[in-house]
Amino acid sequence: MTMTTCTIQVRGSLHALVTPLLAGARAIAPSLLGLFPFGVAVGIATAGSPLDHLVGWATAPMLFAGSAHLSAVSLFAAGAGALTIVVSVIALNARFALYGAMLARSFADQPGWFRYLGPYFIVDPLVAAVSETMAGPCPADWRRRHYLGAAVTLWIVWVGSITIGMVAGPLVDPAWSLEFAAPLFLVALLVPKLTDRAARVAASVAAIVSASFAIGASALPPGGGVTLAMIAGAAVAILMPRSTR
Repeated sequence: MTMTTCTIQVRGSLHALVTPLLAGARAIAPSLLGLFPFGVAVGIATAGSPLDHLVGWATAPMLFAGSAHLSAVSLFAAGAGALTIVVSVIALNARFALYGAMLARSFADQPGWFRYLGPYFIVDPLVAAVSETMAGPCPADWRRRHYLGAAVTLWIVWVGSITIGMVAGPLVDPAWSLEFAAPLFLVALLVPKLTDRAARVAASVAAIVSASFAIGASALPPGGGVTLAMIAGAAVAILMPRSTR
């Protein structure tokens, strides 16, 4: 994106206003393919926990972090104390402080309301989707709209997927949902990286292996299925002919 293109797109018209918003939504779209089923799984687990349903649902927009949300629900269901849950959530979300520091310079020329609101949305997929644009040469208002387009799209899909999971919760065994949560979290992280055939084939093999162990009565220890799935996917990527990479 060159400065000239950005300048043309930010001139006062509805099209100029919408263009960066749509660009942000497109930038985050690949991540949503993995995040949506992960959010549904978290919602099912939340519905099956002793946590009050309204409180459990409110955790989604309050924490806005899948791993922290799932950890808090799991610890609460296991009878952990409030201090343990809070410390766990803080530890899991500590990396967001680093993301914030990385984006701080990009926020310097933004209005005050955005400098306060913008950091709320900082999570792994958003940073991956907007960091290059935020550090680029586009004008501040274009970068801000691009960021908000990605952030609001992500927020709607995440909170919506958890809502769907909680509504479907009574129909699904929450333990089954938790078995799938880890593989789905990996999918959410990997989908944006699947830029060639070898990566897509390897990821598909890993997903099938992981799902097979999650569905079947596996004698493996917790996390064993995911580990074997990662090994299988890596082996396929290595063995594939170079012409397909």
